[in-house]
Amino acid sequence: MFSRNLPNFLLKPLMNFVLLVYLFFSRLFHVDFEPKEKLDDNYTKFNSFDDPLPDIEYNNPDYQEILAEAKENGEPIKAVNRRKPLTVDVEKCSKCGAPKEYLYSFGHDKDGYQKFQCKVCDHQWAPEKPEQPKNHPTYRCPFCGYALSKEKERKNFTKYKCRNDD
Repeated sequence: MFSRNLPNFLLKPLMNFVLLVYLFFSRLFHVDFEPKEKLDDNYTKFNSFDDPLPDIEYNNPDYQEILAEAKENGEPIKAVNRRKPLTVDVEKCSKCGAPKEYLYSFGHDKDGYQKFQCKVCDHQWAPEKPEQPKNHPTYRCPFCGYALSKEKERKNFTKYKCRNDD
């Protein structure tokens, strides 16, 4: 603003004048930092960390319950009629626990491992395929258990959003 430094004899009166102007206007335009009315925080889904987290029940169905439900609906699930025996020794479904009588041979995956599909819960997997280590953790929603997707990445934090539409 100034191309040269102000002399000291002008600097002190100028600063006093600025201070007086500030004090005068601060009396006229008083700003309250607290609102006059108390705001209601009930609009937020998750108020604070004082709220207890919900109990998470993982949905690992039991094959006997699924078979009984299908039989009640008039669509019983029958065992697989095999022409050839299974090439891989598998005892049961890795998700619902159905015995190997309900498992299909479901081709091969892109790495050449034999895949299976459960006729009861439609779960597909390759039992001999080694699990690859994950480079990053999978965050889960505390309300429904779905995986969270990264929505925004900021300097000090990352915001995740639940992918569940329910």
